[in-house]
Amino acid sequence: MAVAMRYWHAVFAFAVAMALAAALTPLAARVASRFGAIDFPRARGLNQRPTPKLGGLAILIGVLVSAAIWLPGTITLPRVPHAPPGSGGTVQTWAIIAGAALIALVGAVDDWRALSPPVKLVGQIAAAVIAVAGGVRVNDLTLPFIHTLTFPHEGGVLSAIWLVGLMNVVNFSDGVDGLAAGLCTIDGIAFTVIANSNFEQGNFDKAEAGYTNAESLMPANDPERAAIVERLAASIYKQGEQKNKAGDSAAAVEDFLRVSKMAPGSKVRVNADFDAAAL
Repeated sequence: MAVAMRYWHAVFAFAVAMALAAALTPLAARVASRFGAIDFPRARGLNQRPTPKLGGLAILIGVLVSAAIWLPGTITLPRVPHAPPGSGGTVQTWAIIAGAALIALVGAVDDWRALSPPVKLVGQIAAAVIAVAGGVRVNDLTLPFIHTLTFPHEGGVLSAIWLVGLMNVVNFSDGVDGLAAGLCTIDGIAFTVIANSNFEQGNFDKAEAGYTNAESLMPANDPERAAIVERLAASIYKQGEQKNKAGDSAAAVEDFLRVSKMAPGSKVRVNADFDAAAL
C-alpha cells in the first residue's frame, strides 16, 4: 500500500543517509586500500596524492537504510497530458533501489578492476532496464514554448536510453570540481522556467511536474525553495479548480487533498482543504 512521504520524512532520510555515509567512508577507504582500489594522480583528476576509492558503497548503504525506513513502497504519478483521467502510472520504489544498487556495485568493481567500456555499458543498461520495468519512464516531453510530445509506446525504451545517458554525463563531469553541482543548478533553473511558462499558459499538470523537478534539485536551505513550493501547491490547486469547473468533483477533491501531501506548509493548503471538505 502506498504511503505518503512528508517533507520532514525527506529531511530525516537525508540526515540519516548523510550520517551513515560519513561514518562508513573511513571503513570504505580502508577496504579500498586493502584491495588496491586506489585513484592515483592523473591529468583529468584533482587528487594530488593516491586516494582510496569505493566511497560510493558508503553512500549506497546510507541511502538503502534511509529508503527502508522512509521511502514509500509505491509512488503514484500525476496524469500525463492527453492521457485518460486517473493516475499517470505507479512506480515501484524497489526498482529504483535495485537499479541504484546494481550501478553502484558496477562502479565499485570498476574502481577495483577497471572494467572495459562495453562491460560498464551493459551494467548501465541493466540498471536502467530494472528502473524502467518498475515504472520509471518518461511518457511525454515538453518543448518549452512550442509543443508537447507524447510517447505512449516508446516511453520505456527512450527512458532507458535517457537514464544511461545521464549516468555517463555524471561520469564525465565527476572529475572536474563543481561541474556536477553546476549541472544540477542549471537543470533546476531550466525546470523553473518551463514550469512558470506552463503555469502562465494554464497547463497546470505540466507546471506541477516542472516545479517538482526544480524543488528536488534545490538545497534545503535555498532561499528560493519556499517560492517554488508555493508555486507547486498553486499548480496542484489550479488542477482541482479546472476539474471542479468541468464537473468532475471527485477528481477535484483528489487534487485539493494532494496539496497537503505535496506542500503541507504552503499558504494554499488552507483553501485546498476547505474546498475538498466543501465538495
